[in-house]
Amino acid sequence: MLLYYAFMNLSKAYALTVGTRSTFDAARHGLRPSPQGLSGLAGSVDAFQSLDRLNLFDEFLYALTGSRLPALQTYPVEEIMAQIVPGHRVWSQSPPVKRERFIAVERVDVMHDKASKELWLNLRVFADDLTRLGVTHSELLSKSGLQNLFIEVDIEPGQSDRRLLCFEQVSPRTYRSRPSDEISDLVSTVRDKLWTIVQSIPPYRKYYLYMGPSAARGPLLPQLAAVYMLMFFLSTVTRYRPQEFDQILAGQYGAFLREFLASQPKQFLYLLASEFAQREITLPAMVY
Repeated sequence: MLLYYAFMNLSKAYALTVGTRSTFDAARHGLRPSPQGLSGLAGSVDAFQSLDRLNLFDEFLYALTGSRLPALQTYPVEEIMAQIVPGHRVWSQSPPVKRERFIAVERVDVMHDKASKELWLNLRVFADDLTRLGVTHSELLSKSGLQNLFIEVDIEPGQSDRRLLCFEQVSPRTYRSRPSDEISDLVSTVRDKLWTIVQSIPPYRKYYLYMGPSAARGPLLPQLAAVYMLMFFLSTVTRYRPQEFDQILAGQYGAFLREFLASQPKQFLYLLASEFAQREITLPAMVY
């Protein structure tokens, strides 16, 4: 529960910094377990709009994305867990076994054509990662929300035994004087499609594409919002039904939740620090 309140106060500070509101006096959480929401992990969490009263989750979402909740939204807890990167393979292998939804992005390249003064992004993915999960190239684009933004292009064979696929951004961005002036806006076109892990070893940030099933793309959350909501749910269990918390940890998702509680507080802190600074903040590098 203390971790959730730490998340909440950091989120308030971020929203105040962005300037969505001048104060959060008398604000509500903006989240509530649905009537069956405290019955293990089979329930859901309701998220409320900021209308006559401020709701913190909606304000945090607005600060992150510039968009508010369209209406009352209900998020199944198991779908929230599916959107957490660390421990995702443990989640997918919990019975019933599910197909993994994250595909690692090996490289994100900023491409530059000096003659036309254009910038665009290339995403490179290992072909055998798709083969392992039985995912086609077009399915990767459609399920990750990139189908109208990127196309697959041919690249020269690399030195590695593993074949790389390259997906190129369809619409380049034009710059006037310096290409660096446009990089932030260029990245903003895909930042909600990329999930991130902060690392203490190269490349210091690892990126992933999330392939949500079509029925689940409605309640898809930004990465930080999903972490925030799951921490809220766990804090509510420990506050109102603490006897169920040990049962949850002993259940099919126990290993996943232990990984979540061990890794996500630090990940949330560094990822939110990057939002504050508008640049990548990483863990201190490990030197061997």
